[in-house]
Amino acid sequence: MVYSLITIATFDVLPTDDLFAATLAPPESEQTDQKFIDVGYGSNLMIVNLGTMFLTLVIMLTIPCCLLMTRPCKNKSQWLTKKHTSLIAALHGNMFIRYLLEGSLDIAICCTLNLYKDLSDGGFQWDSTFNIVNNVAQFVLGGGVMVFPIFVVVFYCINFARWKDEDFDEKYGAIFEGLRKNSRASLLYPIIFVVRRLLLVFVATITQDYFFIQLISLVFVCTGQVFYLVTWRPFEEPLLLKLDIFNEVTTVFLVDILTFFSNGNNFPIGVVVDIAFLVCLFSNLVVHLFFLVKDTVVSSKRKCKRSKCCKKTKKAPLNMKPVLA
Repeated sequence: MVYSLITIATFDVLPTDDLFAATLAPPESEQTDQKFIDVGYGSNLMIVNLGTMFLTLVIMLTIPCCLLMTRPCKNKSQWLTKKHTSLIAALHGNMFIRYLLEGSLDIAICCTLNLYKDLSDGGFQWDSTFNIVNNVAQFVLGGGVMVFPIFVVVFYCINFARWKDEDFDEKYGAIFEGLRKNSRASLLYPIIFVVRRLLLVFVATITQDYFFIQLISLVFVCTGQVFYLVTWRPFEEPLLLKLDIFNEVTTVFLVDILTFFSNGNNFPIGVVVDIAFLVCLFSNLVVHLFFLVKDTVVSSKRKCKRSKCCKKTKKAPLNMKPVLA
């Protein structure tokens, strides 16, 4: 059940294992750490672990070829012309920016596991097509995730005057979705988002046997995020800001409560600790579900009102006044 939820949450829903076996023929690799097997990483090989995410990258890289092939036909259809233009604009940055933002955690974990395998086997292997593709993907994606925060800071600070430009937003505005564009401090939010994921990979791999380092890292990161949100308020909508602060505060409480369930706790765990953990966890879920349902209902009502207004406007007769000669 847990593995199925993780598979859906990471969008790894395609039969990638069968597809890789039929095309690239990956070698057999045994996972030495049971912790990663329990959360769905059944191999040390990066491409195998990425699964659907790697196929998504392949599709993204083949889009330019498809655009070139369909270029003579774009003038035949207004819909095709519009899609052509939007895809070309997305290929300038938004598509790859969104890919690195959402996939940074999975990419970093897969790169780290593959790097452990390469170091233990005596270096990178180039003796098969799969190993070549796997190593190239590891260098490109791993390097992209590591360089991404630095690139974002430099690129967007240089183009600060263009943040509100429609053409700039269409090409590179994915990183500012829901954020204020009149302050450079808003740029810190996606940077912190990626850096936190890289730190989580470090905590889960390098320091997996050091509970104190894991605890301190999580608490300090969440506390720093709350300080940033309260001080600079990067979101355009106040509700999103409050929900994000609520997330970080409840995360700190959950981390603190989890210390009672660790090996470092010598005291017996009582019912109060169990109840506190469940209350903190379910309060977070209930709050988010409430606002999700509320937002869905409100948006549905708005759409209904707009559709009714459009129908009334179409049915209303035109008042034609005679023109005097």
